[in-house]
Amino acid sequence: MRRLTSRRARAVGLAASIGAAIISLCGDATAADRRELDQAERVLKDTKDAIEKEQKAVVEFGEQAAIHRAELDRLRTEAMTVVEEARAMERLVDELEARLGTLFADEIGLVAALDERAGPRAEVLGAMARLSRTPPRALMLSSQSVVDSSRTVLLLSALSRRLESEAHEINVSLAQLTALRSDIARERLSLEAADQGLADRHKRLETLMADRAALELAATSGRSAAEARIDKLVREARSLEELVAKLARDPIVSAAAETDGSDDRSAESSDSDGRSTDEARQALLDEAARKASAEPRQGAFTMPAQGQLIAHYGTTTAPGVTAKGISIETRPDSPVVAPFSGKIVFAGPFHDYGQLLIIAHGQGYHTLLAGLGRIDSTVGRWVLEGEPVGVMGSVSDSRPQLYLELRHNGRPVNPLPWLATGSSKLSG
Repeated sequence: MRRLTSRRARAVGLAASIGAAIISLCGDATAADRRELDQAERVLKDTKDAIEKEQKAVVEFGEQAAIHRAELDRLRTEAMTVVEEARAMERLVDELEARLGTLFADEIGLVAALDERAGPRAEVLGAMARLSRTPPRALMLSSQSVVDSSRTVLLLSALSRRLESEAHEINVSLAQLTALRSDIARERLSLEAADQGLADRHKRLETLMADRAALELAATSGRSAAEARIDKLVREARSLEELVAKLARDPIVSAAAETDGSDDRSAESSDSDGRSTDEARQALLDEAARKASAEPRQGAFTMPAQGQLIAHYGTTTAPGVTAKGISIETRPDSPVVAPFSGKIVFAGPFHDYGQLLIIAHGQGYHTLLAGLGRIDSTVGRWVLEGEPVGVMGSVSDSRPQLYLELRHNGRPVNPLPWLATGSSKLSG
């Protein structure tokens, strides 16, 4: 009986020990899982706090983007205005230079005419001087006949009248020369002022282009960095939520899992904000695209630069080479504008074309602008008709030339019918 009781006691003790061990093991497992869950939830909370912070940054970027967009619109409008002023100044400078050329030619002609009269006038003056040395009484007492004496008097009278006429003509010519030189001096002052005005507008345009480039960079880089950080954080939040869900489904720690779906909603909100960021950026692009989505049509294109047409479409430029576009001779540093609204698809050096800019206008139309000294636009940017995209270079021995080519579905077409009549007072 005692042995049975002892065995029972030992069995009970063993069972109790096993039970205690099992309880202890279960308790340890539950505690470990709870610690893991707590740690995951803390990481999740930190991640979502970071997401919320980045979401606020995106909102701020959105507000800044609106400010940037307004400023970019202002810069674009001012730049287009400055280009028009620069073109007007270029036309004025060309006119003043042409007038000065005419005045210089007139001055040379007057001086040459005066020089031509100097020879005959000297002969007449010499003859009169010789005749004047013979006193009238000597003429009367000379052996010459009355007829000869009368002829001499008549000759002197004729020479006198001729000299008077010559003197009058010379005085008129000298007055014209004086007025001409006064006009030249005045036109020179006007030309200097016009040149200075043109230089000021070129400088202002360069400043506007630099401001626009810096603003576009600031507007895009900040948003792109913030969006990239948000995408990364959202991906991390999703993976952590999956871990929390797995831990919560564990029967040992299910009682400790108290998720109420708010995390899921936060993640959805984060995802939604990420999508709204993309949509906001796309809205900006869509707005620019909408402004630049007019259908190309003949007579609607603006001349890309002020200047003189020196090579027509279809003319032979070299043996066996036919021009596929037109060439415009411009002033140095002349601004170049987009001939029509569209999207820049290429910008940079290209083989023998030098600095090349290609703008896609839709409906299969592209314009190619080559020969620029500097390009102020980037690939992917939408531009409006008349918006500055670059400037011509400075050539020491001759004027720079801009090459314009229009292509439809890859084939060159004559661009002249597409250019608005008088859009830039193109001559030639």
